[in-house]
Amino acid sequence: MYFGGHRPALADVIEKIGFGWAQLVQVLVAGVWALDGAVIILLSCISPSLDEAFYCGPFWRALVFVFTLLGVVMGDLSAGPIAELGGRKKPIIIAFVGMIVSLLLASVVHRYGLLLILLFFVGLFLGLGQPSLNSLLTEITPKDRRLFVITFSRLIWVAGCSYACLLVFRDNPDMVNLNWRWLLVAMAIPTAIFLTMAVFVLYESPFWLALHGHHAGAIQILTKMRDMNGRGESVSVEFEPPRPLTVGPAITMVDAIRTIFDEKLKYTTTAIGLISFLTDYVTYGMRYTGPHVWPYLGSNFSPAMMMLMSGTYECPGFILGVVIGSFVSRRNSLLISLGGMTISAVALTYGLSQLFRHPHSVHAEMPVQGWIFQAGFFGVQMFNAMAQQVIYVYVCEIFPTTARTMGSGVVFGLGRFGAILAPLSFEFVYIFTSHKDLWFWSIAILSGMCLWLGVLLPIETYGEPLKDHMDELIPNIKQFIPRSREPSIGQQASLLSSYTDPDPHPSGPSAEQTKAHLLRGSTV
Repeated sequence: MYFGGHRPALADVIEKIGFGWAQLVQVLVAGVWALDGAVIILLSCISPSLDEAFYCGPFWRALVFVFTLLGVVMGDLSAGPIAELGGRKKPIIIAFVGMIVSLLLASVVHRYGLLLILLFFVGLFLGLGQPSLNSLLTEITPKDRRLFVITFSRLIWVAGCSYACLLVFRDNPDMVNLNWRWLLVAMAIPTAIFLTMAVFVLYESPFWLALHGHHAGAIQILTKMRDMNGRGESVSVEFEPPRPLTVGPAITMVDAIRTIFDEKLKYTTTAIGLISFLTDYVTYGMRYTGPHVWPYLGSNFSPAMMMLMSGTYECPGFILGVVIGSFVSRRNSLLISLGGMTISAVALTYGLSQLFRHPHSVHAEMPVQGWIFQAGFFGVQMFNAMAQQVIYVYVCEIFPTTARTMGSGVVFGLGRFGAILAPLSFEFVYIFTSHKDLWFWSIAILSGMCLWLGVLLPIETYGEPLKDHMDELIPNIKQFIPRSREPSIGQQASLLSSYTDPDPHPSGPSAEQTKAHLLRGSTV
């Protein structure tokens, strides 16, 4: 809610400016997700070479992945306070600078422990930029184009994976005895390019500027966006200033944490965090297990080419997510992706178990099992990409501006724990069972569990404008009541007794009107 009501809200101005180059350029210059894909692919490929260089076993080899992802978790959690205090742009700039320094230092170390520490900082700075970029892209994009923008950023992620695969392919297509020091230096090159572009082209979120009293700065950004999208001066960028923050920065951080785990949001935050855990478990697990599995499948392609192909398998998932997400609610889109991933994971695991029993005979003796494996492998990648796509949009829509980056950081952080667990669990399963295919059953089990969590999600954000404060979510009571059941008489009485009008200058229905609507069983 906004004071006065004479000028449109900032969200309405974003809708009038529309979608165009103003949003696409921001995705291109802030290549945080491209670097995420490139770093993960590179670490997956060089882990066997690190084993040879430092004489470490399977467990210590997995720690390369674990330390990097622990850094990403810390970066995701740190992004919330930094972005809420300093804006969305500064964490992204800091992330690029820190990654360049850490990658270059990691390329020259001669002790495995020091390498792990530096890779931790690579992950730390990488995670610092992700929630900030996700919040920025959501806040500058019209509501009916948010899914497309997130999809575009995920395609940049695939481009980063492809870059890393091409580097590895150039060094050694069989991914044996890789020159990992040169590969780390090569990874710093695109990071420096993104840093240069971000400094001069990336702009701050107008939502953050307006909420912190920088009205003129927000107007300047909106004017630039309007001109880049070709809307002309006929579209006014003046907006009603949002209700300012009434607490100090230190209290604001505490309030942000309280907001994302508020009584109305705590199930959604937890459920989306666990689903994010699954999607990262699958994404990073499939990347890590690839070099350990594909050489035994009798494929005609080199391991490096298989790694490249696995990244491209996600592109149909992004396209499917845009098509379905344009007409279907966020919750139902998530259920479709999780259901497809569960079925595909079962097919993948069955086909893989059969092929491991008859290696190098895929085409001659077991064509059906080979096709089942390929279909499952493709389906897991595709539906997992679609699920990630929905989560990245949904997580920014359910939280207000005062806690958006914090909420994104917490959800992304929970997801990274899945990424950390994936390589460790794979190595432990292999050590205790000597079977590399058993680990893939965990994907099917976790997918089925997350499908049930998705069924119970109570909040729908499809087509809803972004909110600035937590109390602006409360009048939209339909968000907190599952459509499958109406409130009972006792629940209605509880809502009536607890509901108060949060805005002293309301431009919408009053508290009395809201109560009357609730008694009739409708929503505001």
